[in-house]
Amino acid sequence: MDLKIRDDESYYIYAGSKIHVQISDTQSAIPCTAGFPVIKPNGIKGILTGGHCVFENTDPDVYTEIEGQLQDIGDVTKVAVGDKDGNEYAFIELHTWAWGDPTACVPKLDRNGILRFVPIDSIYTPKLGERVCGFGSFNGYICGKIVAVNQTAEFSRSRGLPNYVAKGLNKVDTGSKVFSGGDSGGPVYTSEGLIRAHPVGHVVGGGKKDGKGVLFYMPIEKTLKALGNYKIITADSCPE
Repeated sequence: MDLKIRDDESYYIYAGSKIHVQISDTQSAIPCTAGFPVIKPNGIKGILTGGHCVFENTDPDVYTEIEGQLQDIGDVTKVAVGDKDGNEYAFIELHTWAWGDPTACVPKLDRNGILRFVPIDSIYTPKLGERVCGFGSFNGYICGKIVAVNQTAEFSRSRGLPNYVAKGLNKVDTGSKVFSGGDSGGPVYTSEGLIRAHPVGHVVGGGKKDGKGVLFYMPIEKTLKALGNYKIITADSCPE
């Protein structure tokens, strides 16, 4: 299910976009979801996604659909997939010279069940029992309650790659709804209605356990600390 709500050039990439990360040896691509937009200390802009979306750290190309065509929008330049600190992320440096800046907005369902864009504001650290929401490009908008924090979990990978262990994860009970593979990397956040959204983390894994939906997300503070002085890109409003 492609829940992308705009595919024109002005919205070419935002937190929740479907992206395709190239596999170097086969030239095929893995579908994942864009996380929050960030800016490096030198002013270069990019987006986050799941580290396990990247099979080889060889600056693979990243694509998204713009006006019906897959376009090369950037390159993966930093990856962690269960390093010694349990980090799990990828940073995609965007071709802003070709497509412009990323849209600092996330999709959210309004009271009528219609997807709307909400501007990204300051990061937030939710506590145990608080409600958070996430967006995946395959399964859309899903919310739930944090049931455990600072968790360690092991995840499998395809193509014969070894399992990896991520640390510092938060676990969310998502009820009857679940995130799946193509949702990896997608934004997790809290929000104040449709006024502003506060980044919380990105989707690392999801599925069902004992009949309930489960989400593991990597807190945004841990990822930004690992990257070193990267900052979330915020916005006062979203373009029409």
